[in-house]
Amino acid sequence: MLNPVEARKVEKPEDRKWSSYRATPGLEKPPYFLTTDWILSRYCKNKKTVSMGYRKFVYDDIGKEGPGDKVTGGIFLGDSAFEQEVQNMMKGDELSRRIQLKKNRMKSSMD
Repeated sequence: MLNPVEARKVEKPEDRKWSSYRATPGLEKPPYFLTTDWILSRYCKNKKTVSMGYRKFVYDDIGKEGPGDKVTGGIFLGDSAFEQEVQNMMKGDELSRRIQLKKNRMKSSMD
């Protein structure tokens, strides 16, 4: 949600046309496919102040470090030990083998 702001594409989150930000706190009517009750319930139980709670949460996060800032090697989100473990699995094609095993288990459980 903050990427367009941090990328300086828009000044404020509500300026981004293709975002759920405006509909989530009730600045505009949500499209039929967007459900906002669950996310808003995380910020406030009072219907009158929930919009402000959500907007405060978003604005308080502008400029702070996010999970994407910690991505290394273009694809890893985790500490250096996790990154090394995944790289080791990929070298020996262990990752592909594990994925195939999971797919096979899922398929056999559905049969």
